[in-house]
This record gives sequence, C-alpha cells and structure tokens, in this order.
Amino acid sequence: MRNRANSAFALVAAVVTFGLVIALVFAAVTLIDKLQGPHVPSGWAYVEYAIDGDLSEDEQEAVAKSIVFRMHLGRAADARWWVDEETVPSAVPGRGRAEREAAPDEGPKMEFGGVVTSDRVGQGEIKDADGCHQPKDRHACDRDRNFWYELEAPTLTGKDIAGTRVVEDNQGAGAYAVEMRLTGEGKKKLADTTTKMAKGSDTDARRLAVVYGGIVLSAEPVTKPLTDGVVRLPGFSKPEGRDLMSAVEVAQYDITLRKGDVQLAE
Repeated sequence: MRNRANSAFALVAAVVTFGLVIALVFAAVTLIDKLQGPHVPSGWAYVEYAIDGDLSEDEQEAVAKSIVFRMHLGRAADARWWVDEETVPSAVPGRGRAEREAAPDEGPKMEFGGVVTSDRVGQGEIKDADGCHQPKDRHACDRDRNFWYELEAPTLTGKDIAGTRVVEDNQGAGAYAVEMRLTGEGKKKLADTTTKMAKGSDTDARRLAVVYGGIVLSAEPVTKPLTDGVVRLPGFSKPEGRDLMSAVEVAQYDITLRKGDVQLAE
C-alpha cells in the first residue's frame, strides 16, 4: 500500500515539475521576445506608434488593428502589427513603404464632413495615383484611388459614434455594410449637416464624406436629411467591417498616438 502511495506521489511530483519547467520556458521565451522587440522581416518598412494613455491589452490590440486597417485601405495588404509595451509597431513589405510613410502622424481618425469639389485622379488637383499618398491639406482619395476630394472641415468625428455593427448588404452575395449609430449630440449634428446638404445645388455640395485616416470611405450624395442618427457604409467584406469596428472603437479611447520614424529592417 505504501509503495502505491509513493508511486502516486512521485507521479504527481513529476507532473508538477514538468508543468513548472514548461511555464519557465514560456516565460523565458516571452521575455526574450520583449527584449528583442517585434520580429520585423528583413527588408520591411516599419514604424512604432507610441501610446500616451492607459490601455488594457485588448484595447492596445484594438489600436493596432485600427492602424493596420488604415494600411490595408492604402493597399498595403500584407501589413502586420504587434503590441510591445506602450508602443504599437506595424510593418509592411519594402514595396509598401510609401503607404507606411503616408500613414497619419497621430494615428488614424474618423471624420465626417462636406465636399467642396471632386474629380477623377489624373485630372485637376491630383495628377496620378501616387499623389494620393500624401495629398495637400484637406484633400483625400477614395480607397481605389479613382477619385480625389477637396473636403470641408469635419462637422463630426469618431467621438460622435455611440456604436457600430456589421450587417449584410443588399448589393450582392458576400457584401456587407457597416452601420454607425451616433450619440444624441452627434445625431443632431448629422441632421443639421445633412439638412443643409440636401438643399445643395450641385452634386459635390450634397456629398457627405466619411474619411478614415485620410482615405475617403464613402462620399455619397445626400438626397434627404439623415435624422435617425445612423450612417451606413456599404461595400465591405465581413473581416473589413470588423476591422472598421475596431477602428471606430479606438476613437472612444482617451489616448494620443504619436508616430515614430519609418525604418527599414535589416
């Protein structure tokens, strides 16, 4: 009987010891990763956004997703992100460096406002698609870089959004739309803004531009005042819609993001 007890005790001790060894190895690997920083592939352009503010790990991850969502909109489909202490490093292949350099200096922001004028890329203010990387002040291009817009000062921002959801779109199978529900004050501002737009005499004056990180997500003409406090953005995949939800969530955080210098990994 005593031999069985000793054997059981030895087995439990071995299991506990093995568990402790695994935990120590995991802790050592995690520490080494933190000391080495993000594993940026050689030849990739990367930058770190410093976070001024107190965030949980989940909130830091939402910040990282919002930055990479902006990069994806800018055609940097391979963009990657990490969370490293109080910074959010993100990287793109070297060929996407222009996209990395064009990312906003203080983190992507959501803005809503009117359009002054617009045209096709290649005509007027923006002569080619490369001009969409860093257009002059109050100008931005759409996601496909087919059109550029001269924008009025925004009348609403991401802080006016109370909630977001992804819904199926009626444009076709696999298409989704993002619906943004505004706060009480935001609802009033949207109604006032779109009431003026609906009375506009030309198409541009009636457009409500939704801009994220300097990229126009939508600029549809307003045919009647939007009084329900909901802004609907069609034309997203389901993953894109979820990433946009993260981007909207970040707008609610009491933080400041500061962009570091763009570097090239050895």
